[in-house]
Amino acid sequence: MGGLSKIVIPFFDPESKAITPRAWLSFVEMARKSAGTKKVEGRDEEVPVWTDKVTCAKAILQLRGTAFKWIANLLESQATELTVWEDFKKSFKKRFVKTLSLAEKLNLLKPRMTANESVLDFYDRCTNNISLLYEEEWETLVVGVTTPTLPWASPGVQVTADHKKVSKRYQLR
Repeated sequence: MGGLSKIVIPFFDPESKAITPRAWLSFVEMARKSAGTKKVEGRDEEVPVWTDKVTCAKAILQLRGTAFKWIANLLESQATELTVWEDFKKSFKKRFVKTLSLAEKLNLLKPRMTANESVLDFYDRCTNNISLLYEEEWETLVVGVTTPTLPWASPGVQVTADHKKVSKRYQLR
């Protein structure tokens, strides 16, 4: 596919409110996926055509306003957010995504269908609420990294591609 994405990543300017930070990150993820994957030579594994560096660079080029100032500070310090996509996402979320208060999280646990929404709309809202509720708690595994608390099945062990595959399966539920 040549690394071209079918998805156009919109500009992100926190002041404009044209797109939420979560939605913007989703656009970047969709663009990365639409660029395709390539087979790793000698292994039965596929990786995104857009490497972490490419994805970070394409995302950075779409930042405006205070988001651009934020990335300019990271450029000065040569932070890993510039080249490691998972670090970029984690840092971006910490800086721009509003975390839910305890009261807001509790409200997500008591869904009630309104009279003017369809069953599909209600289902979509419930699915979104579950994602919002657990998104902050979920840590993305990085192959080759050893962390005392990860992977969940056997903490303190170096993360493998199999760990990551199982993690993604559970995260999508």
